[in-house]
Amino acid sequence: MRSLLRMSLLAGALAAGGCGGYDVLGPPRARGDLQLNSVPGGAAITLDSQITGSATPSIFYQLAAGAHTVTLSLEGCRDTTFQVTVRADTLISSTVKIIRRSTKPLPAAGAGSAPLRMAPVSVRQATGS
Repeated sequence: MRSLLRMSLLAGALAAGGCGGYDVLGPPRARGDLQLNSVPGGAAITLDSQITGSATPSIFYQLAAGAHTVTLSLEGCRDTTFQVTVRADTLISSTVKIIRRSTKPLPAAGAGSAPLRMAPVSVRQATGS
């Protein structure tokens, strides 16, 4: 009978949208806030492998305290993945510089590559007047 009562309490709490950060069967969970910025801004944010639909700069409120994996994605740039630790009752701020991908391919080296051509350079010595 107790397990049936416990299950119905849990089902009722979940149907009502949870209990504001409290575990129905245990103590409140520690929560903190995370502010994410990037240079340049506008990077799409993936948090713990979940696409958030947000872009930098953004603040995420009431995240579970502990380690979280963040990936920032911006067109023309390398994805940047890092870990951040959220602390209870604290705003953690992280600013990340995103590196652009090279637009020019590197020249191929080895057999079949074109020889390097040097242009003549003239050098004049400046004379004082």
